[in-house]
Order: sequence, then structure tokens, then C-alpha cells
Amino acid sequence: MTARIWTVQRAATLMCAAVLAGSYALTEVAFAQDVAPAAAPAAAAPEATQAPVRHHALSLVGTPKYPADFKNFDWVNPDAPKGGSVRMYAPGSFDNFNQFTINGVPASGINMINDTLMAESLDEPSTEYGLIAEWVSFPPDYSSATFAIRSEAQFSDGQPITLDDVIFSLDAIRTT
Repeated sequence: MTARIWTVQRAATLMCAAVLAGSYALTEVAFAQDVAPAAAPAAAAPEATQAPVRHHALSLVGTPKYPADFKNFDWVNPDAPKGGSVRMYAPGSFDNFNQFTINGVPASGINMINDTLMAESLDEPSTEYGLIAEWVSFPPDYSSATFAIRSEAQFSDGQPITLDDVIFSLDAIRTT
């Protein structure tokens, strides 16, 4: 098993959902296509630094409700019919298909066309679970966040999501 890992440096606040919204500057990449997972730490001396804790979810107000291996949120029906089309009403207008624009009004629902590193839980306040990211870790001073991309994360055409894809997305957002 390999992990695809990358690190972003904090620019404002540690809010993982904001990574794809451009709140972070990519300053250091800790990535390898074939990095073996870290071995369990042996009994370390008290002065030795501990490996960062890998979190499957982040919550600003307590412990996340769901374990790391959960299959679906409680409010999701995994047996719901698949396929078809949906038409949704949205009041107002738009002048931009770019959801990260500073100028203009993005189209309503445009944020539903792509996935993010973390996804919010609708039945927990201020809690995000890994979607594209398998886990996230950060140092005690919150100066960076390190994400591992799920090996099964892929685009709609079946191509795997890579570090280069995430970097491209961040760069595209920053130049918008």
C-alpha cells in the first residue's frame, strides 16, 4: 500500500475546506508516488518527537461522530435509486461559471460539479471528513496541513486523482 502525500502551508486559518477555495499557499510539497505508510512508532524516549497524528476527520466543536471506516452518513440512503436527472430552482442570476471568482456572481450550485479534499457532514456542526483526502495531519502550531490522497480517488473518466491535479487546481484558483 502506498500513500500519495502533500503539504500546504497555512496562510490565514486552518480550515481544510478552504484549501480548494484558495486560502492556502502551496509552499512545500511532501509527495512521493510510492511512499510506504509510516510504521507504528516504537516506545520512544520522552524527548523524541512523535509522528503527527493522522485524522480522518476534523471538527471544531468536539469529536467527529463517524469512525474512519464509515461507509455513509446516517442521513444518506445507500439504496436510493441512481441515475436520471435533477432540476433545481435558484433565485437570482449569475455572470460567472467560476465558483472561486472575486468579481461577479457564480452560478448557483456550481460547487456541486467537483469534489474537495474534505466534505462537510450535514448532521454535525463544523465537521469535515476526508473525501479525496484519506487523512490530514498538522503540527501543534497549525503551521501546515498534510493530506494523503485516497488511492481510489478518481475523475469521472476513471483516471486517478494525482498530486499534480491538486496542485493544478490550487494554482488555477490562485490565478483567477
